[in-house]
Amino acid sequence: MLDLKIKTNLLCLLDKTDPPCHSFVDGMLASVLASDPDFLVRLIISTGRAGRKPYKYKHAVCMPILPKRKFLGRFQSIVLLLIILPMLIRKDRKKRRRIVLFIRNEPVYLLAAALLSGLCDKIIFQNSFPHELFRHGWLKLKIARMLYRISARVVDAVLIVSPEGERRVRQYFPPPRPLLVIPLLSDMVSIGLSPERNSCKSDNNRAVRFIYIGTHAKQRELDFVLKAIVSAMRNGLNAHFMFIGGSQSDIKRLRKVNGVSSLEKQHQIRFLEKMPRSAALAMLAGADVGLSLIPPVELFRELSPTKLAEYMGAGLSVLANRGIPLQEEFMKQSDCGWLVEWDIDAIRHVIIDICVSSNIITDKKRKAIEYARKYLRYENYYPEFKKLLT
Repeated sequence: MLDLKIKTNLLCLLDKTDPPCHSFVDGMLASVLASDPDFLVRLIISTGRAGRKPYKYKHAVCMPILPKRKFLGRFQSIVLLLIILPMLIRKDRKKRRRIVLFIRNEPVYLLAAALLSGLCDKIIFQNSFPHELFRHGWLKLKIARMLYRISARVVDAVLIVSPEGERRVRQYFPPPRPLLVIPLLSDMVSIGLSPERNSCKSDNNRAVRFIYIGTHAKQRELDFVLKAIVSAMRNGLNAHFMFIGGSQSDIKRLRKVNGVSSLEKQHQIRFLEKMPRSAALAMLAGADVGLSLIPPVELFRELSPTKLAEYMGAGLSVLANRGIPLQEEFMKQSDCGWLVEWDIDAIRHVIIDICVSSNIITDKKRKAIEYARKYLRYENYYPEFKKLLT
């Protein structure tokens, strides 16, 4: 067991640029873990711009010292990590601190940690995406698998974000190595959204406000969703749809879907480009129904639907589709919205039903935030996570 007089320093190698806006990083590492007096947390990330110095990020320290993960940046990171991490570890050892390396997703960062395994007490690897199956190019896929196998012998425990990922991950990190499932959650209490303040009252003159936050990349098939929306709106529905997070090229492509430009001119569809996570989440205060419509393909089956948890935590009802197991579980247990097949006609019918029977949205919102407050909190998973670290 951990000697409480000796703090544990968690050095986190992250695959996100500055700032490290990711729900697990924000919620578990920088908030819950870093607020525990037994731990120190340092987030080592790739830089958004040159010349950044370490700074306070929630309860953790953010160190933007790695190059961007493009071209040779990944391999430059190995050299930098082999120089910087031993220096940090030596300083901590002088203060009698335990050292745990936490790596999120990136196989190259995992290799660097493996090369330094003799200097630390534990190595924890979080794998939330099948990099070895869906990277661009066969060479990257092969390298990712090779790095997993090389590093597997020194990894002490693995985190995954849904039970669906266990079979894949166990190919590289077999028992008896501990494996813990921690979904990507919301922890939205701090932004102050509630169904009471953002309720949908029974008013036939009031538009139902739908919102989608997330990537607009081709593999998310938003053109499919927009076709269902255009078809539904031909029924004269009083509804608005907001899509947040697309690049200019993505939005330009989606505007080509037949009927979208016309609805945009009528202010019934609106596109906003990618913005800071805090600004995007603030937009939830003006919405009624969150869209968590995800193509049920192999790429996404083991997904932990972060935006679903954020919609629920902000007190929104949710329109989601079947085919993503963890999403189905959250929706069925909470009864916070509508679960539909991934089918244009099915989505169209549900959108119409929501708008025609908008008086039930308030009850769905209440169920969403009650479920989120009770179950979708990182504090619920913290005791088991702490055991892995100690």
